[in-house]
Amino acid sequence: MSKLYNIFKLAKSKIKPRTKPDKSKVDLARSELNILKAKEKAVTKMADDVKANPDLFKQSKAFCLRMLGMKKKLTSKKTARDPNSRINKALRKWDC
Repeated sequence: MSKLYNIFKLAKSKIKPRTKPDKSKVDLARSELNILKAKEKAVTKMADDVKANPDLFKQSKAFCLRMLGMKKKLTSKKTARDPNSRINKALRKWDC
């Protein structure tokens, strides 16, 4: 978390005192901070899932890789973008 705080602090430190803060730099720092927090949560969630049931995690990882390959090779562009297609429903269900 300190790494995230340092990025935000660095963006604020680049703003000159006695002037209006450049909102784009602050907003950029905030968006980067949010992205890093989301990635951190995803990594910890994945680590917890692996610890809970490593065999199931391996199975789901293999399924996701196989299905993503099938989606890339065997589906049309229209089907690939359709949220109600069978392959996209399966990927959602397995959290791929």
